[in-house]
Amino acid sequence: MGSKKADELMKEESKLDMTPIIDVTFNLLIFFMCTLKFKTLEGKLVSYLPTDRGLSSKQEDVMKEDVEIILKVPKSDWAKPAIERTIEFQRNGSATPFGRCVKVAVDPQDPKKTTIVYDPPNTPDLIKKYMTDVRARSPESKAKINAYARCPHLHVVNILNMMIEAEFTEISYSGIPNTLVKDLQSGEIK
Repeated sequence: MGSKKADELMKEESKLDMTPIIDVTFNLLIFFMCTLKFKTLEGKLVSYLPTDRGLSSKQEDVMKEDVEIILKVPKSDWAKPAIERTIEFQRNGSATPFGRCVKVAVDPQDPKKTTIVYDPPNTPDLIKKYMTDVRARSPESKAKINAYARCPHLHVVNILNMMIEAEFTEISYSGIPNTLVKDLQSGEIK
């Protein structure tokens, strides 16, 4: 009879009660969550910066240089037709001009083709180089075309195209009216 009970006990599956194990696991999980401290950065980042510059409280003065091209027509050419006028190209603050346009020739067979003669011949290159140099030094710089009275529109458009090629995004234009030119020449306005 003893062997019958042993056989029955062996046939019965032994069941493991998982409730206490789950309770202990959740208790451990809650314990570790409550005792865990998260490390907060709060604006502190470790970096290896030079100590002699870059962290100074003094603000560095950044000089922003703008480009202003001035187109002038000499008084002796005011009465001439627009195509025959001499145009002098200057930058603001400089008495030395880049050069001048001495002649505009229009092809009689194709009026859309014009030839511009500069003195010196590399005047457009000098203007382009000046604009690209300023743009490289200060990318936030602005450009301005200041065309005096009686300046043909052709030259204003050429300067505008050069400014666009130099990647200026803020370009302004100002023309000086004839009455203002007279006041400037007479000395009423300085």
